[in-house]
Amino acid sequence: MKNKIICVLSAALLLTISLLSINVSGELKNSNIPPVPDISGNWFINYYDWQGNLTDKEYVYCTVYDLNVSFSYGNAIITEGIIEENTETCPDYIINCSDFSGLGVSKIFIYNDSLMITEMPLCESCNPAEFVRGDIQVGVNVTCEGNQITTYPNNSMIPNFVININNTGDFIDTFILSLPDLIDCCYYASLSQIRVTLQPNESTDVILSVDPYENNNATYEITVVATSLNNGSIKDSVITYTTVIEDKKSPTIEISRPEKGLYFFNTKIRKYFFRKPLIIGPISLWFNAIDEESGISNFKIYIDDVLQFESSGIPKSWNWEKGNLTGLRYTIKAVVQDSAGNSCFDEMEVIRIL
Repeated sequence: MKNKIICVLSAALLLTISLLSINVSGELKNSNIPPVPDISGNWFINYYDWQGNLTDKEYVYCTVYDLNVSFSYGNAIITEGIIEENTETCPDYIINCSDFSGLGVSKIFIYNDSLMITEMPLCESCNPAEFVRGDIQVGVNVTCEGNQITTYPNNSMIPNFVININNTGDFIDTFILSLPDLIDCCYYASLSQIRVTLQPNESTDVILSVDPYENNNATYEITVVATSLNNGSIKDSVITYTTVIEDKKSPTIEISRPEKGLYFFNTKIRKYFFRKPLIIGPISLWFNAIDEESGISNFKIYIDDVLQFESSGIPKSWNWEKGNLTGLRYTIKAVVQDSAGNSCFDEMEVIRIL
């Protein structure tokens, strides 16, 4: 019985010692060494040649969850590993990771929260690389080419919306462009998010094919949001543009009434043997106008070059109410203009009494 009690006490003692050798979260196996440094956040990897000269610099971001570590650039994971105690030499901790940069590097020594060094070089013909702290400079300019979008009649061509993006940061960066307002002004809003990767000081044009709701003289404000994958910084740029329709074909207009003949208080009595209509009393004037491209946007009627009527479309008829007591010659003129600014006119001379 005494031997059984001794065995139970010995097992309990060993279990207690084992539990005391680690903390609750499993972060520390040996309570005699310092806590694990906080290595999460931004890092620069410095590359050195055999003479110790700095040859290159790369930005990475370190994420730590418990003892699990991942190094990433943008959305791309470069390597993953786990923090362990260094049982060989100083420093106290190392990162055992998968193959870093494809050169067989599997250990990174953690000296403190501002310095880590790889066990082996990360490039050929160079010394082991250093991980040092630093704030990455991220910047982007977003501009629009011009302030107009040219649209085309009858949707014969879908217009282009050109955005220029320039990486003003220190490192290669990937930007996510989003245009949250695009759906408010255009039918084609499926291209509302674009991914662009640029070297430092490199710029590129992003061309979107859009179909504005209003083809002519419509003003829209588009917010372009560029989000850096290096550090998540966001750049907003509001672009204002006006749609301008491209239409080089003029409309047509014809004064279809009165015709040659005698009109008595808006009723055609007979054909008149003179070349010009003879009108007695008020009369309704009729017009035929066509524009097959951008559409008619303005219509005017003149009597002897004096404006009598104006509208944004073609009326079915217009009543010419008053003339003079004596028979006089009048010139009726109808002018139309389309949405692209093209215009034409038709005119005729008449004789009117009353």
